[in-house]
Amino acid sequence: MRLNRLQHKSKQETKQIETRQKIILGAEVAKALDCDVFTVDKELVLGMLLETPNLHPDDKVRFRKNGLLFLASMKGRKT
Repeated sequence: MRLNRLQHKSKQETKQIETRQKIILGAEVAKALDCDVFTVDKELVLGMLLETPNLHPDDKVRFRKNGLLFLASMKGRKT
């Protein structure tokens, strides 16, 4: 019985962490697009993401560097 409770609590904590990461990602996307989280053009974002497998490897490296610089520039961001 105790093991069941511990497993349930562990699953619940994992789910909370995952939800928190999703919220943070959404906020970072909105900030990168310079808009409110409620006005993010989801179709545009998803369309861009769907094109990433077709990118040239050099472009992927460049985009990653730009992303790292953007994240580093965000005040109050925790890693």
